[in-house]
Amino acid sequence: METKQLVTFVTLAKVKSYQRASELLNYAPSTLAKQIRVLEEELSVKLTERRGTRIELTEDGKKFLPHAEHMLKEYEEMLHELDPEKGKSIRIAGGEPLVGYSFSDMLLEFFKVNAHVRATVEMICCSEIPAMIARDETDIGYVHDMNILKPEGMHVVPFYREEVCLVTTPENPLAARPSVYYGDLSGRDFAFTYGECSFCAEFISRLKKNGIEARSSVFLGSYMSVLNSVRCDNRITLIPATSLPKVLKDGFVRLNWEDEPLLPWVQVLYSAAKPLNGVQEDLIRWTRCVASQRIAASSQDDVVRFVG
Repeated sequence: METKQLVTFVTLAKVKSYQRASELLNYAPSTLAKQIRVLEEELSVKLTERRGTRIELTEDGKKFLPHAEHMLKEYEEMLHELDPEKGKSIRIAGGEPLVGYSFSDMLLEFFKVNAHVRATVEMICCSEIPAMIARDETDIGYVHDMNILKPEGMHVVPFYREEVCLVTTPENPLAARPSVYYGDLSGRDFAFTYGECSFCAEFISRLKKNGIEARSSVFLGSYMSVLNSVRCDNRITLIPATSLPKVLKDGFVRLNWEDEPLLPWVQVLYSAAKPLNGVQEDLIRWTRCVASQRIAASSQDDVVRFVG
């Protein structure tokens, strides 16, 4: 009996769909089905059955579920006992605007105070983070999303909504305009990080709804690549408000956007299947403190806007 089979079974029991479980665990549905089949053969019982479009647990599956969860918890505790330093480690994943810009100063200070901690930080598209947590590839995820996420098997801490600003170069003709609206964006050139980015996808959707066609759009992944493209080709991009001060210092300008604002939620995700260690709990407390300061400085209850 392998750990990955137990993870697959517990995940499938929660989401009741091979397709959804495959998205969370980043395995093909056929691979997940094979893992369940091998587990059933080893136990000599039928664990799941299909009812319409849903996967439900059999009576034996319901009996096995708490044991599977207990074994995974015991496995995690064993790893901590075998490697005492594991309790002093933290793996962080987040969208680049959050861990690379908005919360970067806080993270650097946190690592300075906790110099004994082994930390890794991975910048990745926010849409991939729930799957990383489900696969136990990261401990804490920093996410922007237009909605408060509700992924199966995870705790979600929503902190605030944040204004997303349109940014370009001083040479772009729109930079001199006192106000910019959707109609002004027709035929312009854009640079984005990922098409799967929640607020990028929402912005592109709003352009289409307003009948606006870009002349060109590029998706470049990293903010460094995006900003280089903006600088070289006078493109327009999207920058969250708390990341904007560092971007403006590099010579970019913010457009005075007057249409409906983009206000994604800043939220932290972590697994509900295993307890946080002390370091991980401390990081969430630090994040909550920074978020509270930002909300207190805002003119609206839960919206953090750029002031400058």
